[in-house]
Amino acid sequence: MFAKINFRDEFYRKLKILVLPITIQQFMLAFVSATDAIMLGAVSQTALSAVSLAGQIQFVLNLFISGISAGTGIMAAQYWGKKDAASIEEVIPIALRANLIFSGMFTVLAAVAPQLLMKIFTSDAALIECGSDYLRAVSLSYLLCGISQIYLILLKNTGYADLSWAISEVMWWQPIPSQALQKVWFPV
Repeated sequence: MFAKINFRDEFYRKLKILVLPITIQQFMLAFVSATDAIMLGAVSQTALSAVSLAGQIQFVLNLFISGISAGTGIMAAQYWGKKDAASIEEVIPIALRANLIFSGMFTVLAAVAPQLLMKIFTSDAALIECGSDYLRAVSLSYLLCGISQIYLILLKNTGYADLSWAISEVMWWQPIPSQALQKVWFPV
């Protein structure tokens, strides 16, 4: 009834090489959010709540970015399997333009009209003010995220998942010390 799985098989060896870095990458993204929550919880409940609500903007943007990146990844993997690099070179600019449009809109709105975005989620003036400051501070990261995700998905689907993971790991560790130092140098 159940087939015996041979995890020493070449397929499973290659699957582990692909899946492990992607799994660790997703864990790291969750860990950075948890670290932000811990650090903000030490500042104030208002700051924690405001940033949590402002994070919903990032969540909505990530839906667009993830959808575009997933579709790009599927196409890149298929073309890579067919050894058709020219088609990958045609798909990537299209995906970049799409992500630039969405992440660009979110960047501009977060930088120019953060109160408008915060009012979607709350009517509390203190939360809107604090969340707006946060959105202005992180607005450029939306654009950078949209661009980087396409390149990371390209690396993952062209045999460089380990490089994609290494880049993500460096970016994962970067905010933790900078936030801790900011807390020491600029205590609230």
